[in-house]
Amino acid sequence: MDTGGACDSCRMLVGDRRARRGSVFAEVAAEMPGAASEVRLAEVERRLQARVVQDMVAEAGRQELAVREREARAAEFAERRLRAEAEQREVQARPCEECGQPDAAGLCEVCGNWRSVDEAVARAVELAAAAWCEPEDAADREQVAAQVESDVRQELDGELQRAQDAGATRLTLSCLARLTAEAAVGEYRRSALAMLGRTPQAEEEAAGAFAARMRSAHLYDDRASAQAAADQAARQARARTAQYLLASRQEALRVQQRHEALPSEPVETRAERLARYAARPLPEDTRPGGSDVAALAEVSGQ
Repeated sequence: MDTGGACDSCRMLVGDRRARRGSVFAEVAAEMPGAASEVRLAEVERRLQARVVQDMVAEAGRQELAVREREARAAEFAERRLRAEAEQREVQARPCEECGQPDAAGLCEVCGNWRSVDEAVARAVELAAAAWCEPEDAADREQVAAQVESDVRQELDGELQRAQDAGATRLTLSCLARLTAEAAVGEYRRSALAMLGRTPQAEEEAAGAFAARMRSAHLYDDRASAQAAADQAARQARARTAQYLLASRQEALRVQQRHEALPSEPVETRAERLARYAARPLPEDTRPGGSDVAALAEVSGQ
């Protein structure tokens, strides 16, 4: 708003100029104590003009430096952009590493969908193994994994056969396979959560949440409303517990798989251990013919 008065910046500028004039006047008065007032005022004006010129030169230098820095940043930015565009063109020109299709950025959409299918099948297998197997039971895990992968692959084959009979393209088939596999992952996850939601841990958490909510039944309008709220709290507690159990079992399964992937060290037999001990060199004083035997021979000779 224009009030007609000086703004804060103008007041600061006027204050700086007055402070400078006062400083220069004090310098001149200290250096020329006996000079006439006209001479001192002329010296003050001369020095003020010199300092103003000096400030203008410094400001021009700062502005020139700022211009050079802006131009350098703009040039660097343009160079980076050109380099990024060149790298992007190079990446885009790479053929598909699966089928060799040119200009596929290393992986075409069709092969990317099929790779996503394999990853989804692996996730479904992990969900089933974590939910229905013990991490230490490798045989049971392998059996469940084989069954789940077979079921998912059979479902994929059926959907793809129907789509192929309808004249679907390669891209459509790959998209359908990816969506079908992801839907299977969701179904296995729901089944795993439903099973884990019936475990004793989930039942205990649900009962605790139900009881806690019913203890505050007096806060509701009637007992039916309190019962409905308690049922909802129990369902939420059961779902949270099932999700926690599933995540914990998945992590335990991954730890077990990493442990099984480590190379096992050969177990040393008892005969090998005894042979290793027998091959160790004995100390000097216990070796046959050592110092004890020599001392005994000397005593016997005496």
